[in-house]
Amino acid sequence: MKLLAAGSNSHHQLNDSTTDVRSFERPALESEPGLENIDIGLLYASWSTTTLVSQTTKLINLGHRPWSTPHPPTEKVHSPFGDHNGLIGCLDTEGRIWFLHTNPRNASARQSPLTLLNDDDAPKLGFFALADNGKVALSFKQAPNGQLAHIVEFATLEAFKQWYLDPSDSVKAPAAHHMLPGQPVQLIANAATFLLLMAGGEVYSWGDPRYRTLGRSIVGEAVPADKPGVINALGGMKVDKIACCGWLSAALCDQALYIWGSTLPSKDNEIKALTELGPDELELVDVPSDGVESVDFIDVSVGDNHVAAVSANGRLFLIGDNTYGQLGIGEQVFSDDWVEVLSVESALRVQCGPQSTFVWVNAD
Repeated sequence: MKLLAAGSNSHHQLNDSTTDVRSFERPALESEPGLENIDIGLLYASWSTTTLVSQTTKLINLGHRPWSTPHPPTEKVHSPFGDHNGLIGCLDTEGRIWFLHTNPRNASARQSPLTLLNDDDAPKLGFFALADNGKVALSFKQAPNGQLAHIVEFATLEAFKQWYLDPSDSVKAPAAHHMLPGQPVQLIANAATFLLLMAGGEVYSWGDPRYRTLGRSIVGEAVPADKPGVINALGGMKVDKIACCGWLSAALCDQALYIWGSTLPSKDNEIKALTELGPDELELVDVPSDGVESVDFIDVSVGDNHVAAVSANGRLFLIGDNTYGQLGIGEQVFSDDWVEVLSVESALRVQCGPQSTFVWVNAD
C-alpha cells in the first residue's frame, strides 16, 4: 500500500513547505531514510502534527514537534487521543495507557517519548476517547465472553489521571458510570459527543445535543443527552464502523453510508443535506455512478468540516470544506455535493485529520 495525503500544512505536518497540499501526494519523510518505499500507517493527525507508524515499528511525528522513535514494547497501539497540539497518548493491546512526554524531542535516544502512566495493578482499559471539550470516556477490557460493558466518564483528562493512579479513592471516582449489554468495538469522540459501537452493531451516542450531533431524539421518553442512547435510525442494520470529528458523524452499514450532524457553526458554508434533517434523522449517502443506482462504500472517515469515503471499487469521494485543500480538488473552497477525486485510483481505506485527509492506495 501507498499513503497519500492532502490538506493543511502550515506546520510542515505533510511536507517541508508551509503551503497547504491541495492535491493528494506522498507525505515527505526525508528525515527517515528508507521509509519512502515502506507501507506507512497513521496513528493520529491534529491541526499541527501528523503521527505515522511504519512497518519497521517506528513512530514518526511530523509538524511543529518533529520526533521519531521505536513505538512502545507491544505488538499494537490503538485508541489514540490528543488535541490541537497533537498526540497525547494511546492504549496498547494489554489494556495499558501510554502518555507522550511533554517535550518528546528532548527524550533520551534510548527512551521512547511514550511512557506508561501506571503499570501497578491499574485497571485494564478497552477503549479510550477524549472529546474536544476535554471530557473523557473509556471502557474496561472485557473477557472474550463478557456481555456487560462498563463505560465511565471524567470531566477532564487530569481527573482521569488522578483516578487511574489511585482508583480505590472514592473522592476521585468517575463523574458517570454506564452499563450496557454487549462488547464495545469502537469508542470515539468529536467536539462534545461520544459514539460507541457494539459488537452486535448497535450505536450509542451521548453528550452535547446541539447541531443534531447525537443522531437521535432526546425529548419525551427518549434517553437524555447525557446518557448513552441507541441511534434508532441505524436500528436493524449491522454497523461496521463509526467515525466522527468536529460536529460531524458517520456510520458504515453493509456498504451503505450514513452521515449526520453539522459543519462547524463558525463556518459560512454548510452541507445543505444535513441542515434539512430532524434530530433523529440521518442522511443516506447516494452517489450515482455510471449506470449503477448507487455506490457501495467500504470505508469512511470524518474531519472537522469534511467527510471522506472509499467505494468498493477503489474510488475516493469527499464532501465539505476545502479551505486547506483537504478534499484534494484544488482551489475550490467548499463542495456541497460529493466529489470524486479522479487522480486517486485503487483506494483501499481513508483517514481524516481535522483539516487533512489521508488515503491508502494499492501500490501496484
